[in-house]
Amino acid sequence: MIEFYNENACYLAQQYLSKSFEEVHQSWAEFLPLIISNPNARILDLGAGSGRDAKYLADFAQEIHLEKNNIQVLAVEPATELLKLGQQTTAGTKVKWLSDSLPALSSVTKLEVSFDLILLSAVWMHIAPSDQARAIRHP
Repeated sequence: MIEFYNENACYLAQQYLSKSFEEVHQSWAEFLPLIISNPNARILDLGAGSGRDAKYLADFAQEIHLEKNNIQVLAVEPATELLKLGQQTTAGTKVKWLSDSLPALSSVTKLEVSFDLILLSAVWMHIAPSDQARAIRHP
């Protein structure tokens, strides 16, 4: 599966970036200001792909907390080529990238951090049903 995402990274990134955060997440975005209002919030974007969502979250946090923005956005992507494109998309923002994947999330788990928001957009269907119970326990 990761091989497919690496081989098609440019095409997939264009496709992901063709939709805005608001279009994709309108069903729950109304709750975002409450989470972002905490200047120390920690946000995890699993399967961050092109970085669209991580960039939006980091930019939104910066907009709200101009001077006291300690919000951490951690973008996690297992496909190396998508991760590189995501890093380009989020350049100049407070997004930290990490290569990791469900169900283990071993690199994220080693951080020993809890999160105020975990975004798992278009990822769950890639987790084998036999691994889903394990994946939901992390992080």
